[in-house]
Amino acid sequence: MKEEIKNYSYGLGIIDPETNVNDQVDIVHMAFYPEPPTEKDKQSLWEELRNDDEFGITKIVDRLQMIELPENIVEQVWEDMEQAGKDNA
Repeated sequence: MKEEIKNYSYGLGIIDPETNVNDQVDIVHMAFYPEPPTEKDKQSLWEELRNDDEFGITKIVDRLQMIELPENIVEQVWEDMEQAGKDNA
């Protein structure tokens, strides 16, 4: 994995509270940022998810919630992606 992607150490997660099982919910989308996301970033992400069919969640976006991803989750995503790259090499 390219080192510069690890510079994106902040993240927003979009969760579906209707999938709550044992106090765990599904993260249906994640977005990463090099700086803490601003309110403008958050609004922009909502607009994109609400209007872009590519994400496949336009029909359920009104029930979704946005959370700031903890640092350990962001780090785990990068580790998982790095491992997946090695596994597919």
